[in-house]
Order: sequence, then structure tokens, then C-alpha cells
Amino acid sequence: MSYPFVPAFRAALAARCAAFPRVAHEDEGLTRAAVALTMVEADDGSGETAFLLTRRAARLRAHAGQWALPGGRCDTGETFVQAALRELDEELGLKLEPVQVLGLLDDYPTRSGYAITPVVVWTDDASELKPNPLEVEHAYRIRLDRIAGDDAVRFKPSRRARAR
Repeated sequence: MSYPFVPAFRAALAARCAAFPRVAHEDEGLTRAAVALTMVEADDGSGETAFLLTRRAARLRAHAGQWALPGGRCDTGETFVQAALRELDEELGLKLEPVQVLGLLDDYPTRSGYAITPVVVWTDDASELKPNPLEVEHAYRIRLDRIAGDDAVRFKPSRRARAR
């Protein structure tokens, strides 16, 4: 299947986000966080849609070297959208506006006590992408068509998950 980086696909994705029956984890004592699921044009000339994925800097105190969507903890009084856009700017130098937000996905409660809200955003121009070396080792563009197949991703339970 193809996911061309065109206005029609952006509109279809926005419509799907608007119709998405989001599951929120509120009032459960979890720390609120947000990540930006940022749709950009693939960097291989294919014209396909991709999303940004980072490799966290090796010298970070927490989650060093992990693969991650740009994001982090919500500041006091900050919405999920504000937090995701702030973190996207801090980590990758992308300054996006709330009008570029397509919607929110299900909260993801973590074992470490967070509820992470994915914020889907679209930018027509990611040419100013500038990873902050204090937080991000590298940013990658992952094509949607490369991960859409049933056999594209295989999850393995972590040792921690098996021990519980």
C-alpha cells in the first residue's frame, strides 16, 4: 500500500484522527507526557509519507540510546499539543503551529508511571530539521508503507515483562 505525501492523504489522515475513538488515561495518578508523531515527506525521493523517529543521545540520564518519538513530560498547565510541539522544537528544531496538528491517539500508560499522549502532526517542510545533540543522536524518517504490512513489525516481550 502507498501513503503519498500529498494534501489528499493529509486530509484523509486528519479525518481518521477526528473520528478516532481515543482512550485517555486520566485521574490515575500517572505523570502526563506527550510525543509528536510527525508526518513528513520521505527523504528518499519516493514521494511517500514518513514519520520522524529519533535515537536518543547516549549521554542522557534517562533512556539513553533508546529509539523514541520526540516528546516528554507536560509542564504545569500545558496541553498535550503544547507539550508535543515544544518538545519537537527542543529536540529537532521544528517549530510547528497548532493548526498542523491532525489529532490525538490513545494514551499509553507505561510501567514507569507515565501516560503518554501521541499527537499527530503534519509538516510540509522538514528541511529545517536540526537535531539537538544534547538530546538526540540522530533523526530518521520511517516510511509508512514500509511498516504497514502485517509482517513489518514483530514485538518481543521484554525480560521485565516476562518476569511479572
